[in-house]
Amino acid sequence: MYAVIKTGGKQYRVSAGDKLNVETLPVTVGGDVAFDQVLMVTDGDNTEIGTPFLPGVTVTARVVEHGRGEKIRIVTGLGATETGPSVTFVTRGEVRAGMIGNPIPGCEIKLVPNVGKLELRVRGPNVTPGYWRQPDATAAAFDEEGFYKMGDAIRFVDPADPQKGFVFDGRVSEDFKLMTGTWVSVGNLRASMIATFAPLLRDAVIAGHDREEIAAILLLDSDGCRAKFPDLADSQPATLAAHAGLRAALAEKLKLFQSKSTGSSTRVSRVVVLDEHPSIDHGEVTDKGSINQRAALAHRAGLVQELYGETPSDRVISAG
Repeated sequence: MYAVIKTGGKQYRVSAGDKLNVETLPVTVGGDVAFDQVLMVTDGDNTEIGTPFLPGVTVTARVVEHGRGEKIRIVTGLGATETGPSVTFVTRGEVRAGMIGNPIPGCEIKLVPNVGKLELRVRGPNVTPGYWRQPDATAAAFDEEGFYKMGDAIRFVDPADPQKGFVFDGRVSEDFKLMTGTWVSVGNLRASMIATFAPLLRDAVIAGHDREEIAAILLLDSDGCRAKFPDLADSQPATLAAHAGLRAALAEKLKLFQSKSTGSSTRVSRVVVLDEHPSIDHGEVTDKGSINQRAALAHRAGLVQELYGETPSDRVISAG
């Protein structure tokens, strides 16, 4: 008999007596931990599969030691499925979050001005010639010179020295205008929110198209939340969303985020916590595991209305 559990963003197949190395848990040596994110249980004859998790099912383990593994060297770059897989890599010098480096050998890039940003387009032997039996999609994906339109924006690390490479500057297809005509850079705003709300936030869906101010739907980081609030009964989204202490902490994080705002395009007025897992069936999760902003906003139209209601619901969090 075995089960498949999730912890620390990874999945593990476990059986009675197994010893696992997992991400750090907020449990002392000798203490017990209950893993409630169980994706599957089977005894060989009968199998139960969750959607994605099995309700009410837990796997219990005991912490026998804490340790630290070998430091892993992280290489950063930018690519897509269609670019097989990479376009750029950081290969030298100082590396900071968001840096994507320089084009790989044989790959050409073109920078096209797009509403105040530089849209990245690429051409090379690593780029797909098109989509199988989808001529319309292929035609829309490439420009007149054969460059693939990735939909990403980039900027120079140092405009005076292009050899220092580029920094990711968000998705041009996700950006939108407020009612005032001010552009909102969704990618940069999400990254700033995740950094300020750490370790509580995994991602955010940004709303505000043709509205006076920005609001957001929060997707919480269950591991970070449970590390901060050990009294949480489980890591299900509904449990996290209802926890009074966690909601108060999110309000404080929102207040801190607002204090860093430089204008309407970087100020989030209020938030609401998503109390269920993102829907794969409704396209909210991409094949790479990231959140599809447009699909999420469409599927969560009711939540967006709550955020902008004249009398916000009890689920809406503001900085006070």
